Amino acid sequence: MIFHKTKKTNIKYVLTVLVILLAAPLVAQENIPKKIIYETDMCADVDDVGGLASLHALANNGEIELLAVCFNEVHTYGAPAIDAINTWYGRGDIPVGIYKGNLDHPHGSNYLEYVAAFPHDLEKGDAPDALDVYVAVLSEQPDSSVTIVSVGFLNNLNDLLKAEPELVAQKVKELVIMAGVYNDGFNLTQHNLVSASENVIRNWPTPLVISQEGSSIQTGDDLQFTPEENPVREGYYRYFRGNYENRSSWDQMAVLYGVRGLSSYFNQITTGSGRLPNGYVWQMEPGFRSYLSNKLSNSSYVRIIEELMVQRPIGAHFNMSSQIGWLPFTVEFDASISVVGGGLTIQQYIWDFGDGSCGDGEIVIHEYTNSGTFDVKLTVVNNDGDSLKTAGQVFVSDPIFSSEQFWGDIRNYDVNQPELWSTEVDSGNMRLFLNNESRNFEISLPGFCFVKDSVYNDFDMSFNVRTGENLSQNSLADYRIIFGYKDEKNYNYLLIKQTTSRLVNVDNGQSISIAWTSDDGIPDAGYHRVDINLKGSQLNVMLDETTYLSANSSRLSAEGRIGFGSEKYAAFFDDILITRKQDYIGISHQGNQPAQFNLWQNYPNPFNPSTRIKFSLPKADYVKIEVYNLIGQKIITLLNQYMTAGLHNVEFNGQDLLSGVYWYKIETKDFQDVKKMILLK
Repeated sequence: MIFHKTKKTNIKYVLTVLVILLAAPLVAQENIPKKIIYETDMCADVDDVGGLASLHALANNGEIELLAVCFNEVHTYGAPAIDAINTWYGRGDIPVGIYKGNLDHPHGSNYLEYVAAFPHDLEKGDAPDALDVYVAVLSEQPDSSVTIVSVGFLNNLNDLLKAEPELVAQKVKELVIMAGVYNDGFNLTQHNLVSASENVIRNWPTPLVISQEGSSIQTGDDLQFTPEENPVREGYYRYFRGNYENRSSWDQMAVLYGVRGLSSYFNQITTGSGRLPNGYVWQMEPGFRSYLSNKLSNSSYVRIIEELMVQRPIGAHFNMSSQIGWLPFTVEFDASISVVGGGLTIQQYIWDFGDGSCGDGEIVIHEYTNSGTFDVKLTVVNNDGDSLKTAGQVFVSDPIFSSEQFWGDIRNYDVNQPELWSTEVDSGNMRLFLNNESRNFEISLPGFCFVKDSVYNDFDMSFNVRTGENLSQNSLADYRIIFGYKDEKNYNYLLIKQTTSRLVNVDNGQSISIAWTSDDGIPDAGYHRVDINLKGSQLNVMLDETTYLSANSSRLSAEGRIGFGSEKYAAFFDDILITRKQDYIGISHQGNQPAQFNLWQNYPNPFNPSTRIKFSLPKADYVKIEVYNLIGQKIITLLNQYMTAGLHNVEFNGQDLLSGVYWYKIETKDFQDVKKMILLK
């Protein structure tokens, strides 16, 4: 009896161990990256780019191993563009296969050429046949381990199925197709490929799932906040012809299912039927043919997809609230965009601010109390103890004005209601922009700003101004120049608007009219130059080089601060210059004098047809900037003159040139540098 009882106990123990041993691989398998091949028609639409970006982010997270990318269109820049995106994410060695047959009516693209201009080493002529890539990659994988996510046409998969049906049955776990279930009019039919689609749907030997959601899930415009070096950002920018907008996320939704499965995201429909336009009908069958419907709200999918698309490559990264400023200069450093990869987490953020101070934390705030150029270093440490490092620079200057024109740096001003003010690109330059949002009259002079440290009596002031875009709605749009400001009840202002202009002195809250004119003022559609001269009690105002108003009054309060803005309406302010006794005393150009020579990368790059080249001079010098073609022939001299210290920029227009690579060179007495730029038409 005892023997039998012991025997039962041993059997129970053995069974328990077997259950644990059998279950252990299943538990471990949950953390094994899913093996993915991406099949794409990246060409006419841009959600393919978003799908590939999402896959790289999922690879960063340790959720997948991206085995290969196959291209089923025939565009010249398809393979180079795919390779450029892979290279950006640090995976330039991923195999890229292309369809080498012929397609009826191949699609064009308004973005592939620009994406292909980013760093990569694969050209179309070097890319292997997609069929060869499939055979080579699948042959190396464990059985039933590969998921193929197809967001394009089925010509490559049709070739694979015809050539290697046993290999497909042995190695492919699941095929996910982005398409319509019923009479699809694009992915299953374009290029006269409906018979190829029928063959794949009819004969594919493993489970086939169709993803057709995504039309109302709009993503992509957040890419504008990613680095300029990001080819995914460039793809969306070019697709929308120079804008950042959202696009439907069909392909990203297929990727999301292909990687994460049903989870809490999708319902799987295994009943009913599908249909092709040629009349072929197939039945849904559990574990064999099915399609998806959504479980979550559109906004939930948008959040998930956007977070994936804007994720940076693996590495330490950080943003700065500002890079250039005056003493005392406070900067917020944000390292939340760092990516450690492999499913690991960041345990520590270590900062060296470059001025002898250190810090730790994902988001830190540091105040610089000395001027200079500071090398900021960030080290992130993951939970395996491995570290990643990066660096950036902060430029801090004493609060002095230079003799250069102003390009719209808001740090040069004390601003009331800061959310109304920003810098914007206007006609290729940065301008200080006051928007049309509601003024908060609980604070003094909302919608106005004052030149820092400006306390003047006699002065000359000049600037360019135009009102905002909604001129037709605001026929009385105006702006005001404030001078002699001592407090909120004691200052002068010059009011210029559409129907009348007048100069008013405000004393103890009571408006006293000093002078006025019946001439039409501003706004209209363009910029106007305004020149103001105050000497003693005499004030003269010029508008576009014509005397606009002249006043002489002892009521003028001359001594005080200078500012500008509007009580109600939007306006652009540019090229502001304040002089006193022939000396520059209130001009601002980024609020800084650079600490070193520098030649920046042109922006935008690639460009069509114009781009801007920025450079800095720590001291006045004679500057020459020339442009050369790829074989060293000089195209144009952009600049050849004496320049004062400061930050400068010059425009290059390649309207009459062919697409290609060009070089631009800067040369001074003590400095020279050369950089490459790409013109794409």
